[in-house]
Amino acid sequence: MECPTRSSSAALVSLLLFFVGAFVFTRLLLDSSTQTLVGKSAQDVIVTTDASQLHPQQTPVLPKTPPKTLEIPLDCPAYNLTGTCPSNYPTTSSPNQDHNRPTQPTCPEYFRWIHEDLKPWVYTGITKDTFEAANRTAAFKLVIVNGKAYYQKYVKAFQSRDTFTLWGILQLLRRYPGKVPDLELMSDCVDWPVILSSSFTGPNSTAPPPLFRYCGDNNTLDIVFPDWSFWGWPETNIAPWENLLEQLVEGNRRSRWVDREPYAYWKGNPKVAETRQDLLKCNVSEEHEWNARVYAQASVNLFLLFHLCLWSAFYPSLSLTTIWIMKADNVLENRLQNWTLEEKAGFKKSDLASQCVHRYKIYIEGSAWSVSNKYILACDSVTLLVRPRYYDFFMRGLMPVHHYWPVKDDDKCRSIKYAVDWGHSHQKKASLRGISE
Repeated sequence: MECPTRSSSAALVSLLLFFVGAFVFTRLLLDSSTQTLVGKSAQDVIVTTDASQLHPQQTPVLPKTPPKTLEIPLDCPAYNLTGTCPSNYPTTSSPNQDHNRPTQPTCPEYFRWIHEDLKPWVYTGITKDTFEAANRTAAFKLVIVNGKAYYQKYVKAFQSRDTFTLWGILQLLRRYPGKVPDLELMSDCVDWPVILSSSFTGPNSTAPPPLFRYCGDNNTLDIVFPDWSFWGWPETNIAPWENLLEQLVEGNRRSRWVDREPYAYWKGNPKVAETRQDLLKCNVSEEHEWNARVYAQASVNLFLLFHLCLWSAFYPSLSLTTIWIMKADNVLENRLQNWTLEEKAGFKKSDLASQCVHRYKIYIEGSAWSVSNKYILACDSVTLLVRPRYYDFFMRGLMPVHHYWPVKDDDKCRSIKYAVDWGHSHQKKASLRGISE
């Protein structure tokens, strides 16, 4: 029979050995996942770890001074695409280099649609012939080799769409040097998708040409890519998204949601789509109050201007900037703004940051999708989204009732009125739904 004192000592020694072994094993694990980058002096030693960002192994030391914001020093002359950008840019990047990135990065919801858009080539791959077939409608071909972009123009794009699309790609290369792989792509700068899925179905069908575009729909296979206006649209005096978002945030601060005009607001060109012309019926009239205020903004041609002058001669109370649209026995008042005069004035009356003054804002497609969706969503108003046919790269990630209030395309006026009436009787819920995310 063992002595109790000796048994207790053996147990204590075993427990001590267990803790010592656990400590040594833990240090070995830490040392295997740590890399030391030695600089020119002892002060230049930087320790980085591959440990999970969700469960850091050591408390980070906060710097005494805040880190500098990562800049994208693009200094290529505007609109000069004949030369090359300066070569004195970094060729590699580190995640720690961009301090604006979240500490726990997660992919946005719309990232899953990237895989969906590329699904037609998962099993077949993309051959040279398949790729070249996309140049039938492409505006340009882009080639990236070793972090440099090469550009071949096929046709002139509308306004500066191709220029600012390429500008965005150059910013991508400068923000993530060494991270963008070598690639070739074809891009079309026209609104409407053209790669019909019905033409590439069946047992003997070929793979569709991979063509990038600003929008798509359920009947086409065009690959959706962010539109040019994210990097600027000078023809309409729209700033790059990063700058414009600051202006929109400032515009939102000028008025609380409850203090805004209690109507659904829309302004745009109704000529480009029948569904927009139908929206004009929802304006206030002597017969109906649909809780909507819609304004038409379009160019005035000489023929129309001549008739307006005749109308003003017979009806002195009718101003030249007002049209009475008469259809059957329904008369709707619609204000028409001369786009040409507005352009010469620098679009001062179309300042996006000054349009966040209504509790509700309507998004409705034009001839295809509209670039206005992001500006409307950022306005901290309740977005009333008329059921769309087309989508851009992020719209498929939006959730109804959470990000927007759906509006019926075939019954717009009643649907808009119901949404506004609901907001009037549930102001707290409606104001929360209007806060952009």
